[in-house]
Amino acid sequence: MIATPRSHYEEIDWLDYVQGETHGRFREDLEAHLAVCAECDGTVKSYGRLARSLPAAISLVCDVEVESSESENEAIIAAALAEDRWRNDAADGREESILAVFAQDCPSPFPFRWTRALLEAAHPLCRALLRTDVAKAGRILRSALAPSGIGRVPDASGLEASLRASFAFVRMSEGAVEECLRILDQVRPVLEADLPVPEIELAYWHYVRASALRSVSRAEDALLEIRASRALYEVLEDSDRLARCRQVEAVLVSELGNPERAIGMYRELIAETSPGRDARLHARLLTNYGSDLARAGRSSEAKAIYTRALDLLQRTGLDDQTFRIRAGLSRIAESEGRLEDALAMNVAMRPDVRAVAVPWEEVIHELEIARLYLELGREAEAAKICRDLVPRAEELGLEKETADALAYLTETEREPGLTRIDRVVRFARRRHEGEDVRWSAA
Repeated sequence: MIATPRSHYEEIDWLDYVQGETHGRFREDLEAHLAVCAECDGTVKSYGRLARSLPAAISLVCDVEVESSESENEAIIAAALAEDRWRNDAADGREESILAVFAQDCPSPFPFRWTRALLEAAHPLCRALLRTDVAKAGRILRSALAPSGIGRVPDASGLEASLRASFAFVRMSEGAVEECLRILDQVRPVLEADLPVPEIELAYWHYVRASALRSVSRAEDALLEIRASRALYEVLEDSDRLARCRQVEAVLVSELGNPERAIGMYRELIAETSPGRDARLHARLLTNYGSDLARAGRSSEAKAIYTRALDLLQRTGLDDQTFRIRAGLSRIAESEGRLEDALAMNVAMRPDVRAVAVPWEEVIHELEIARLYLELGREAEAAKICRDLVPRAEELGLEKETADALAYLTETEREPGLTRIDRVVRFARRRHEGEDVRWSAA
C-alpha cells in the first residue's frame, strides 16, 4: 500500500481504482478508506467525471461528433464485449476484438489492456493491415508499443522487435524514411538473436528496407534488399510474400532502365497469380505491366492491360486504386502528343493521389504536373508547384526529386535573348538586394 504522510492514498492509486486496475486485498483497502475519507471520495468522483467525459472529448479532438447517446451506448457495449473476451483469454476472435476497438479514427476511450496473447494477435493483424489500411495499423501499433502495452509484458524483446519492424513501415508510409531506416537498424540484432525462426522476420525486414530505399530514389540499394527478402521467402516457401517481392523487384528493374525485362517478369507473375485469391495484388501487377508497356512504346498493348486492371478493380470494390491506371493513361496521352489531355487527367487525379498515395508518390505526381505545365509553356504554374515541392522533397530526403524541382524552376526563369553573363549579373544584383535566389536560373 502506498500512503502519503497525511494517511491518504496517492492519486495514481485512485486513478488505477477508477480504471478498474486494482484487485484483491489492495482494492478492499482502498474501498475501506474511501468509506471514511471525504477528501479521497472527492478525488474519486472527480476522476469518475473525467472518465465519463473522455468519449466526447476525444471525439472533439479527432473532429468526430458523438451523434447520439445510442451510438455512445453501442460503443460502450462493444468495448465491454471486447474486454470480456480478453478477460476470458479466448483463443478465437482476438483480432476481431482489436479491430473493433481501433476501428474509428480515434483509439477507444476505454482502457485497452494489452496482454501477451493480444500483442501476439496484433502482430499478424497489423502485417495484413499494412497492405490495405496503413493508418489503422499505425493506430494499433502505437498503442501496442506504448509503455501500457508492450512495456507491461515481461521477456517480450523479440515480439517488440517484430512489432517495431511493422511500425517502421508505417513511418515510411508517413514520409519519415530516415526514422524508418533507424528503427530497422535498431531491431535487426534482436530479430536475429531472440526469435526461434529469425528468417521469417528478417525477410520482412529486408522488404521494408527495400520499400524505404526506393521511396528516396535509391533504386540500386533497394534492389539488393528486395532480392535478399525474396531469397528468404523462397527458403520459407511463402508464395504470397514471394510474389510481392518479385513485383517490387520488377518495378525496380524498370526504374533502373530496363522496362522490357520488367515486362517479362510481370508476364510470369500474372500467369502464376490468381485475381480471386488477391485482387489487389493482381490489379497492381496488371497496372505496373501496363505502365512498362507504355514506357516501352507499346501503347495499344498497354491500353488493353489497363482495361483488364480497371475491370478487376471495379468488380472487387478496389476503386481507390484506379488513379494508378489513370496515371498510366495520362502517360500514353502524352506519348501521343495530347499534352493538354495528359495535364487535365493528372490535375483531376490530385484528390485521389493525396487520399491514397504515400507522401513521396504525391511529390512525384506533382512533379509530373509541373513538367507538363513546362511542356505547354505555362511557366508560372510550374514555378508555383516547384517552389512548394522543394522543401517537401528535401524534408522527405528525396534527392532526385529535389533536384528535378530545382531544375524545373530554373527552366521557368529563362528569358529569351539573355546571355550567360546577363543571367549572372542579374543573379548577383538580386542576391545583393536580399532576395532568396536558391532557385534562380543563373
